[in-house]
Amino acid sequence: MCLKRLIFLTLVTLVRSKIEIENPIETLVNITLSYNSFTATGGKGSKGSKGSKGSKGSKGGSTYSPSHTKSPKSKSSKSKKSKKGASAEPSASPSTFPSFRPTTSQPSSSPSQTPSISFEPSKIPSASPTNRPSSSPSQSPTVSMNPTTSFNPSSYDCDSPVGIRRDIIDVAIDLSGEGSALTPNTPQSNALNFMLNDLTLNACDGPEQIEQRYAVVVLYYSTRGDGWNNKTNWLGNGTECDWHGISCNTNSAKVENLILEKNNLIGTLPSELGVLANIQKINFFDNKLEGTVPNSILDISSLTFLDLEANMLTGDIFLKDFSNSLPNLELLALGENDLEGSIPTWIGDLTNLNSFAIQNNKFSETIPTELYKLTNLENLFLSNNNLEGDIPTFLGNLSNLILLRAENLDLTGGIPSQIGLLTNLAILNFNNINLSSSIPLEFGNLDNLISVNLSFNKLTGEVPLTASNFENLKNVELENNNLTGLIPNFSKSPIEFLSIANNFFSGPIPDYFFESNTLEFLYLSNNTLTGVIPQWGTNIDSNLKDIYLNGNMLTGPIPGVTMNSLNDITEILIYNNTLTGEVPKSICDLRKKINKGLKQDELKFKSLQADCAPLPGTDIPRNPCKCCSNCFS
Repeated sequence: MCLKRLIFLTLVTLVRSKIEIENPIETLVNITLSYNSFTATGGKGSKGSKGSKGSKGSKGGSTYSPSHTKSPKSKSSKSKKSKKGASAEPSASPSTFPSFRPTTSQPSSSPSQTPSISFEPSKIPSASPTNRPSSSPSQSPTVSMNPTTSFNPSSYDCDSPVGIRRDIIDVAIDLSGEGSALTPNTPQSNALNFMLNDLTLNACDGPEQIEQRYAVVVLYYSTRGDGWNNKTNWLGNGTECDWHGISCNTNSAKVENLILEKNNLIGTLPSELGVLANIQKINFFDNKLEGTVPNSILDISSLTFLDLEANMLTGDIFLKDFSNSLPNLELLALGENDLEGSIPTWIGDLTNLNSFAIQNNKFSETIPTELYKLTNLENLFLSNNNLEGDIPTFLGNLSNLILLRAENLDLTGGIPSQIGLLTNLAILNFNNINLSSSIPLEFGNLDNLISVNLSFNKLTGEVPLTASNFENLKNVELENNNLTGLIPNFSKSPIEFLSIANNFFSGPIPDYFFESNTLEFLYLSNNTLTGVIPQWGTNIDSNLKDIYLNGNMLTGPIPGVTMNSLNDITEILIYNNTLTGEVPKSICDLRKKINKGLKQDELKFKSLQADCAPLPGTDIPRNPCKCCSNCFS
């Protein structure tokens, strides 16, 4: 006998007998255990039930097949009294709840070899009971694993407690399997238990609403919902559409968005989420999800936004080709996990993608050329993987690209000239990817650049003069290369951060660095810069915080400051140069003013480093200083 049918028949009996179910899932488990135990001992059910072939027409009772319409409720006929005070028309169910243990009553004249178990009395009373008792009355209801009475689901209202519970059980077993749904303390059994105690849904118009609520409740239990940062309304009053992070279509009440970012979800993603056929956005950014991504989620064709970034997911998500199942996908964010594998060639078929992020994982092999087909791509994150090979020349085909981050990779070769075709590019990061050769002249075409990072490579030659066209540039990082020539002219750019340290730049320090109202961080250390330090302390609107000029060939005196300038300064490094004279008293006074009343670990102007140690063989420093934090010789 089908286990689902046994469970259904039991719930029918419980409801008919008006027995409250305090813990439905425990009841189901006890039934399952009884059934398994009975089967293990070789029980074959009551012989008497074998002849009940009249129930053959109710095959649909063991599968999920709700009528989807409310069955008309039959009007109860008035009871008739018997001549000798016989009771009214008997109930269709036993007056006492049947036991699942063999009855201890006296054996019948023809006892079966195994205990007979039936959900109906062995003798079904007629509608007009006689005064004469049955020749062989049973003293208690017997129990049969193959009941003689047929329960056809169509005979139950889909919005009755029996019908609702039947449909809920069917949904749970169909989506999760009997093992998960009926094993105590699994997320699925906890969800089923919740659903069986919440009979506000029915399947009269189909099972979709039950499936939807069951799926999100399984998510709650799979990710320790009790510990979420925000679980407003979850498992409370109202529908799932009122629960934090869920938004539904106002007409259909189908879930369209599931957004639980930064909400302390701990656990695994349940496959049951795949039943949310109308969902468009799933955002689980920055939680503690682990395990693999269920394939069922990658089959939701309505999905346009999938953000699983900053979790602890594992496995190779690209083993499944979801280019056909997710044709509308616009954002795929998988960064900052522990995923592995390679970027598949079919990724180029997701032509609606505008954001593709796989940074900070373990993806390997080369970047497939098929990426050139992603002409709608605006954001591409490849950083911190094990990717190798040359920077693809097809990048120039991604004309809508705005943000390109490909740092800390094992690439080879130089920057392709096709980079100049990315005229919409605002953020470019090629930090530490083994770049060699020079920066192409076409680089100057990127006049929408806001930030560029080419640091920690092997680039040579001069920065193209066309770089002076950058009118939006705020962040420049070129440190740790082999670049030569003069410092590029960024006077037209609202530069905030400039680092060209550890190269071979030569010539003087441009005056505009200290005339700028936007520049905050200036790192020129360890080059071959010459000349004097420009006046750095006269601009009262200066926002400079860090000035690193150490390790060059600068000469002349150290300029002083006014008390109304460099008010945000935190560090000045001028050691390892050939500067003359002492560190001006005005700089010491400024440091004293900025740090007034602060403890040592709270200092704002925390570092002033100069050649204030005695020169070798003498007791005279090159640049005496009374307030320096560190002295060099």
